Amino acid sequence: MKLLIPTVLWSTNLGLMLGFTFGVLILLRPVTRRLLRPKHQVVLWFAGWIMGINMSLYTTCGWLPLTFTFRGLLMPKGEIPGQPAFLALASDPEQAEVLSRGSLLPLPLSDRAAQILTIIWLVFLVALVAAWLLQDFRLRQIMQRGTVLPQESLSSYSLVPDTAVYLCPGLPTSFVRYGAAFSIADERHLICLQKELPPEQMRLVLLHECAHLRLHHAWLKAIMMMVVILNFAWNPLIWAAYRLTCRDMELACDEAVMEQLSPTDRRNYARALVELGSGRCLWGGAASFSECDTVLRVKRLVNWQPWTPGSNARSLVLTVLFILFFFCGGSPL
Repeated sequence: MKLLIPTVLWSTNLGLMLGFTFGVLILLRPVTRRLLRPKHQVVLWFAGWIMGINMSLYTTCGWLPLTFTFRGLLMPKGEIPGQPAFLALASDPEQAEVLSRGSLLPLPLSDRAAQILTIIWLVFLVALVAAWLLQDFRLRQIMQRGTVLPQESLSSYSLVPDTAVYLCPGLPTSFVRYGAAFSIADERHLICLQKELPPEQMRLVLLHECAHLRLHHAWLKAIMMMVVILNFAWNPLIWAAYRLTCRDMELACDEAVMEQLSPTDRRNYARALVELGSGRCLWGGAASFSECDTVLRVKRLVNWQPWTPGSNARSLVLTVLFILFFFCGGSPL
């Protein structure tokens, strides 16, 4: 507990910084969603979640893949502001002076307050891990009742290599996830579809799930959940960023599918989304066809227009500038 308390405080400090950055991005969404393509908006979120991984690694093992400067606000009594105890013990006096100079006014916590904060952090951690394991168990049970589609019937789809498609009865929503990586199946990627879908709807939903795999969204969701579980579950802004990232991933896949369809198929795709939209959100490493925000997605589909090369280039440049501004540099907080 003596080592865990300052580590939790350090995690809290980093969560405050990441939450503040995500909060600004959330406030800017009325602007960014008009200037950026959905797939570029996902890249912008991805840069933030990578920074969260960077912070998580520093909190848990003292390893910092990407360099940044940070001064902490919360601290246990007698410690260097913004540094966990196991790093403060190894610091020389000159380094301690550099870290302390110019930092925010530290708020030393009593032992009792630090213990309460640590217990709350542990409760969040245990609850999230338990919820993730429970969902994983339920998805495995559903998949075990499914049947695998033969590869010859999937030749017309641009499937990612080592992908299997399962037809599962009673599935609440179609989704993609990993197979071999989690000892579920021999294939690396899995696409699970509702067995009750008519052939035309099944084709459209499968196109959507293939887009998730091509855009690597399953890996991104796994990274997001890892960041939330490791350090930042207590921060509502982190959860809001998680939700909005999931929304933008679905919009990016919708856009990718619309680019492949004829006008008639686009109307059928929007109709399928209305009929299958469940409004549910799957946590962890699963990305689904009707995961969230069905009304917004249908509105975007109705008003969809292809991006011109000029507008696409503008979106890409602005995305890079946003990433450089929000997630790069060494200015102290």
